[in-house]
Amino acid sequence: MDAPFVLRLCLIVCLVLTVSTRIIKQKRYPGCPDGCECESSTIVVCDSENVDLTYIPSVPITTTELLFRTNSLGDVYRDTFQNISAGAGIKIQVLDLSDNDITFISPMAFSRLTYLKKLDLSSNFLHDSDGLQKALVSLKHISIQHLLLKKMELGDESIPSNIFEPFTTQNALQSIDLSENKLGVFDVRVLINLTALQELSLNQNRVVVLMGASEEISFPVLKKLDLRSNSLTEIPLICPGRNTIFPNLTTFLLEDNFITNFHAKDLRCLCNVHELSLGQNPTVFFPENLIKEMTSLRILRMNYMLRVPIKVSPTSFTSQSLEVLSLAGNELTADILSRKTFTSLDNLIRLDLAGNEFNSLSLFESSEISKFFPPNLQDLSLRNCRLDSLPKIIHKKLIQLDVSENKISKLEKGVFSDLPNLTILNLNSNRLTKVNESAFPPELRDRLTAVGTDNNPLICSCAISWLRDWMKKEAEKFLEIGYENGCIKLDTAEPISIIDYKQDCTEHHRNVILIASAVTASFVIGVAGLLVIYYRKSIKFFCYMSSRRRDGAQLVTDSDTSSVI
Repeated sequence: MDAPFVLRLCLIVCLVLTVSTRIIKQKRYPGCPDGCECESSTIVVCDSENVDLTYIPSVPITTTELLFRTNSLGDVYRDTFQNISAGAGIKIQVLDLSDNDITFISPMAFSRLTYLKKLDLSSNFLHDSDGLQKALVSLKHISIQHLLLKKMELGDESIPSNIFEPFTTQNALQSIDLSENKLGVFDVRVLINLTALQELSLNQNRVVVLMGASEEISFPVLKKLDLRSNSLTEIPLICPGRNTIFPNLTTFLLEDNFITNFHAKDLRCLCNVHELSLGQNPTVFFPENLIKEMTSLRILRMNYMLRVPIKVSPTSFTSQSLEVLSLAGNELTADILSRKTFTSLDNLIRLDLAGNEFNSLSLFESSEISKFFPPNLQDLSLRNCRLDSLPKIIHKKLIQLDVSENKISKLEKGVFSDLPNLTILNLNSNRLTKVNESAFPPELRDRLTAVGTDNNPLICSCAISWLRDWMKKEAEKFLEIGYENGCIKLDTAEPISIIDYKQDCTEHHRNVILIASAVTASFVIGVAGLLVIYYRKSIKFFCYMSSRRRDGAQLVTDSDTSSVI
């Protein structure tokens, strides 16, 4: 049977299965339109994977969510939605019109969708600069909660000061997503009177400044502000005085901008922020007490700064609330970190130091290493830190340790003995050629719930037979964080699964015992021979005296001994 025929047969089978599945779904949900799929009695999906539609079809009366994506709807008018309007008995709550070649939306287009809660207009390009403003007018009397306007090439002229005014009538709008547009300046005053707004995303724009902040303006409900991947050169002015314009902000994302300096004064008013992300910025210094006044901060991410290495003040991360600190990819070395950098973080439970250069870090070669880490740390990542050996860490609360992607070639006996709560261990992608059983005593093996030894150049030999037996017995532990636990056969240099390594090591052990016994016997005989030579005179005298006693002869005195010998 030739390959082209098999390929055609497979394609036909797949097509039949796809059509059959669609027919079954359509029969299961009567009224499901042609070219669409009814995922449930309430969800209808129409996208160009099935048929490229140019109109909104009729849907089952129970439909509440219509995902009409990647079609060719074109211009949108009031009658466009007549088949799914409230007048037709349909209560659409979620409408996704993303990527539909929409260039115009009439001011009354959405007026019949009175139950609408979420509207997605992403990846459509309105010709007129005020096209979006006109499109949103018809939402004035609808309680829209979520509005997505991503990838619409919206510039500053597309966001006039009154663009969101229609939403102030119902005041139900909770989230606005303006990410992946061309906004350069964003005036926060356009959000005034949106008293229910909780999330604002300006991710992947060109924003250089956040305008309009003053002590007279406040957005008390806003909880998440996403300003990632913009052109900011400093932390936006959201603390015009001692107070912030976002008093209840909990998530503040500033990754991937052009911020060169971080100042504690720019963050001091964010006393309710739980998550702060400052990574991928060209700053060169983490100043002292940077987050000290952020009393609710739980998560701080400062990964992959653009100008490395970074200078770190010993008190940069002083905090009584911080639980997660991520400093991955910053080329931190012994000259940068102080032994006191993390010790004051009493509540820190996760520390990510992945992608730094600790191969020459003296802290990891001394007995003081354990004092370097916070007292309540549970999760430590030293992934890809160029470690030549695994440092012995003494930490009674550590649960998870990741030392994958390093240059570790040997595990010393008892290297994990001072980690009594360790349950997850990742040793993937190192240079281990064997794993000594002494590094994994039975109590540690029983305690571990996940262990990774994947992608190491392990040699297939009796030295890892114990590891093979462990993998067979508790395979699920090794599958949690590894997939190809293999070893290399010395005779063929062929990689195989450790579990498939079938060499019987019983004979090997028997030979070892025989050799050890022979060596021991030879040693005993040799020692006995040396003793005989050394005490030969005394032995001769003892034998002479014994023979005299047997013959009943008179014993000689000590003075006669010399004549006998």
